[in-house]
Amino acid sequence: MNTPTTIKTSVAHPSCYDIIQEAKASLLRPTRPFTPNVIREKDKRRAGLIFDKVEIIARVPRRLVPLDYKKDFISNQEVNTSKFEFKKNLLKILESKENYPQIIIQLKSFLNDHNLLQINMEEFQSQEELIKKDYACKILNPYLTNEKITSNSESLISLCGILFKVSDDASLARVSQVLFNLSKSIENDKNIIEFNLIEDLKHIFGCFQKEIDHNNIALETIVFTTGVIKNLSNEEHNQKYLLKSGVIGILVKLLDYLLQKTKNKAFLQHISITSLFSVLAQISGTMRNIVSLMPRKKYKNVFLETNLVESLMKMISFKLKLNEDEELMLTCVRILSKLTLSEAFLERLRNNPKYIEKFMRLVVLYQQEKPIVMRVCFILGNLTNKLSTEHKYLKEYISDLISMLGMYCEKLLIHFENSNVNFGSIPSDEKRTKEEMRSTEEEEEIKETEDILIKLIRLVTNLSVDPEIGEFIVEMIELESLLHIFDAIDDKESHEELTLNITAALANFTFYSRSKNNCILKNRIEISKSLLPLLMSDNLEMVIKTARVYGNLSRFNDISATFEKFKVTELCTLLVDHSCRDIVYQTGGVLMNVSNLKNQRKIIILKGGFKNVDVLEKDIKEDGSTGESLKENIQENSVISRSEIERLLFLLEEIKSEQKIEEDSSEVENENVDLMKFNEVVLKLIVKIKSMVAL
Repeated sequence: MNTPTTIKTSVAHPSCYDIIQEAKASLLRPTRPFTPNVIREKDKRRAGLIFDKVEIIARVPRRLVPLDYKKDFISNQEVNTSKFEFKKNLLKILESKENYPQIIIQLKSFLNDHNLLQINMEEFQSQEELIKKDYACKILNPYLTNEKITSNSESLISLCGILFKVSDDASLARVSQVLFNLSKSIENDKNIIEFNLIEDLKHIFGCFQKEIDHNNIALETIVFTTGVIKNLSNEEHNQKYLLKSGVIGILVKLLDYLLQKTKNKAFLQHISITSLFSVLAQISGTMRNIVSLMPRKKYKNVFLETNLVESLMKMISFKLKLNEDEELMLTCVRILSKLTLSEAFLERLRNNPKYIEKFMRLVVLYQQEKPIVMRVCFILGNLTNKLSTEHKYLKEYISDLISMLGMYCEKLLIHFENSNVNFGSIPSDEKRTKEEMRSTEEEEEIKETEDILIKLIRLVTNLSVDPEIGEFIVEMIELESLLHIFDAIDDKESHEELTLNITAALANFTFYSRSKNNCILKNRIEISKSLLPLLMSDNLEMVIKTARVYGNLSRFNDISATFEKFKVTELCTLLVDHSCRDIVYQTGGVLMNVSNLKNQRKIIILKGGFKNVDVLEKDIKEDGSTGESLKENIQENSVISRSEIERLLFLLEEIKSEQKIEEDSSEVENENVDLMKFNEVVLKLIVKIKSMVAL
């Protein structure tokens, strides 16, 4: 991408006449029509199409700030006034041409018979009107290159509006190219919308769906007209207008139509493949721009009413080799990653093994291309956010995902090693200079690699919820790379999201204790040491995930010495009366497990015995949910004194009476089930405590 530069006011802007020269190039060789080149996404307006042969024309710079639109700048009154003024101005311009008196008379007659911007194709029914239409086209076409017309963008845009309604196929391609060049400038957006050209474009899209398969000129027209929509979609004001206009639904239908036709070999032989790819790029690029409005409910329904998801999945086609166009595939997955933030669109992707296969083939094909890998993993992570059939479909691709996880772990480790140069012995000035030498590109590379790793870890963690997949994953040696990454992160706060995702993964992986080859549990001693600072994190979710890991590790007797040395048990007793109930639940589970160990039981009695009862008393009066592990802790391990047991017995008898009254008055079946379960636990605990008191 070229470095952005400022435009001085003394530099003249290109006139529409200059821009028109590009369109005129296509007339030199009518048997080989000019077709735009593939444009990369980074050049929004200037590079909106696949070809751009004319480099000598200075472009209007890309827009930096949105236009100051009126709240309702397309009201009927304004449009009608604008039409009248243009009609008047255009006639005045044409009348000044002394060499064309007869043409002016005919043009006046045509304009008087048909409202300038309200002519529809359906109005030309009779033979006489068809002749008149053809004559009008011949009269008006030369004015596309008339210097007086082309020097005024408003006049030229309006002339395009007339020609869209009266031109034949060949002329439409030319007019479309002129309008496309005009649409590259933000200054022309308002006029394109105000003169209602979007309706003309919608009509063209509908008409040409029947013509594309045998008329290459028609496809060229679609290349330019979709390019106009793509250019307009770069601004939020225009995005809202396009959504309301209904053009999005028409474009999705056109996209679906083209993808269906590509299955026909005869169709592919009679059209320009380059033009086809260009149309697909323009439509998908438009959707990518506009989908940013999707989270807003009133716009979300517009997308839901289309088959956009299904059409995008058809574009990820290995039979058509559309997948070989990296930019096109990136656009597809960018749109899908936005859409999958909504459960409604996720449902359209679920329960389809072919979709999973396409995603995985794509991510393997582009495994070195970070933008694509990151977005595909994000989509799959959203699809696996709960246990579903997607876990089963992805099972056969686990090896590929874990291999990719290991690859990106190694890349990030290399980045960390290169960036953590020891400057301690270097003089301060030289040290500062060397640190400044780290380029922005390198920092972006590290950030991008880290982002991909976060998405990959999240996906693998989600998949490990399935017991069969989880048992399989934990035996893969590549998972140890996660521990290396964790240890390599000196500043956990600066890499908080990565740290959190690794911790969540460890919480899942350490659950599978039955596997003798669990490569994570083999490192449980080191893990218990490394995670300890996270128990005191300000991030509550981090504390919860860390406590889950300790809960799983505390089931192993050989962890006792580490817990004692690093005071893990004492720290858990402090967290038992935390205000976050999830933390209380998880740390209560840790204490329950370690209370079986004699040296840890003493710590619980001295540091947390009374606290256990206090927390249980507070919790059981509310709903009893997070105190379950503490109740079992007290019930099974007898870590409190006789006086505290009597206090607890009194509390439970009181709760039992209250719950009995509530159970009798409850009319909801589900509540009765919960109460019965709760009372069952309370009764067992009372029996246990009474037997303890008797002793």
